Amino acid sequence: MKIYNVSTYGDCEGKSTRYLGSATGNQQDIRNYFKDKAVYDEIFLSEIVIINITPEMAAERQKLAEREKQLESELKSLKSVLR
Repeated sequence: MKIYNVSTYGDCEGKSTRYLGSATGNQQDIRNYFKDKAVYDEIFLSEIVIINITPEMAAERQKLAEREKQLESELKSLKSVLR
């Protein structure tokens, strides 16, 4: 089941957007449901991707971020030596 954030233009110039809500279902049905709230008959759907984060995933992500910082530091040192 896909979940969508639903929005439309926020002003008549189309420079901003206005959040209308979140919805599941057929995309055209969602557009029809929110049609009365649409500015210039434009309804935008943005799929929401939900990631179930486990403690193990969070720890691994932190380790990778620390390793990335370490490698960037090593690269910076190597670049200064090569100059």
